[in-house]
Amino acid sequence: MSDVPPAPVVYSAANPAPQSPAELAGQTWGGAILDAAPGRTINVSVNRAAFIGMVCGVLSIFFNLFFVLAPVAVVFSILGIVRARELKAQAAPSTLLVPALIGLISGVTVMVVSLVMFVSFLVNSFGLTVN
Repeated sequence: MSDVPPAPVVYSAANPAPQSPAELAGQTWGGAILDAAPGRTINVSVNRAAFIGMVCGVLSIFFNLFFVLAPVAVVFSILGIVRARELKAQAAPSTLLVPALIGLISGVTVMVVSLVMFVSFLVNSFGLTVN
């Protein structure tokens, strides 16, 4: 064996990247169906609560206006986890458990950080002491 790495391949119009029609089947970027693996699709509509929880959780990291998005993310993520467990019991191919967990973790993290920042603001602004 040689220790020389292979030469990089440059794709162009004359040398297009290899694509298999089977790998692209079922992909609709404007819709809810995405290819997870060849022959397996994820339908977001089977567990909307998990998807909403993940979106709210990620958005709450950047825009937690009036401390609303983080609790909404936690509630929808818990509903999504419950639904994912029901789907798993029914042997569904897609449960969307991971997005629900992402929403739950990010929502709880943002709530804890917001609470710490709020208490710190009260202590520094009004001279309150925490006993």
